[in-house]
Amino acid sequence: MLNQFRIFSSPPPLEIYTPQDGQILKSNKTEIVGRTNYQAAVEIDGLPIELSKDGSFRHEVLLEEGEHTILIKATSRSGKVREVKRRVIVEKEEGQ
Repeated sequence: MLNQFRIFSSPPPLEIYTPQDGQILKSNKTEIVGRTNYQAAVEIDGLPIELSKDGSFRHEVLLEEGEHTILIKATSRSGKVREVKRRVIVEKEEGQ
């Protein structure tokens, strides 16, 4: 019973595999890849993202040149929220 309460009262887990925090990108596209509880709702910069049955997700974003902070948010059915921020830097490739 205590374990069920802990699950209900805690925000969902949220693992972000890519991009890494502080990553320098040579392209204006990056893919956000991660995993959470399959019953959670996920948003990337406010955009709802569809989850796979195992709670994994993958979403491509387009970014302008410069520094960006990407906010990934998972919300449990009980309304508990866990957020992860990833700072990335988009640099122009030589010759572009």
